Amino acid sequence: GINASTAKVVNDVHKMKQQQPVQFKRLYDNYTHIVSQAREALQKGDLQRLGQLMNANHDLCRQIDVSCRELESIVQTCRTYGALGAKLSGTGRGGIAVALAASSDQRDAIVKGLKAKCPEAKFIWRYTVQPSAASNL
Repeated sequence: GINASTAKVVNDVHKMKQQQPVQFKRLYDNYTHIVSQAREALQKGDLQRLGQLMNANHDLCRQIDVSCRELESIVQTCRTYGALGAKLSGTGRGGIAVALAASSDQRDAIVKGLKAKCPEAKFIWRYTVQPSAASNL
């Protein structure tokens, strides 16, 4: 994968906050709304909505310049091959992307697409999770 300096990414985001406080506040408010809505979607088991919110979160990450060309390619490929949602995770400008699939067939199609279209996707892990009581969210 791509390593990025956490300190540099955090510093750059802080600069944006200082230089564009109104825009940054709007983005931050959108982010907190997405988190709240994602919690609800998880509690309801609404994977479609959770996927939409993952996409919205990634779009916010792009707006604060914490994505990179390679992550954009991976996220877009996941979406093209059927992911309900896909987003970067971690510091940004490198690291990992996470995709949500509704079925094992959909998951396998996404993995096949990544292997074919994204040589930058060095490691592809597949996890299958089952919904459970989300009372602690």
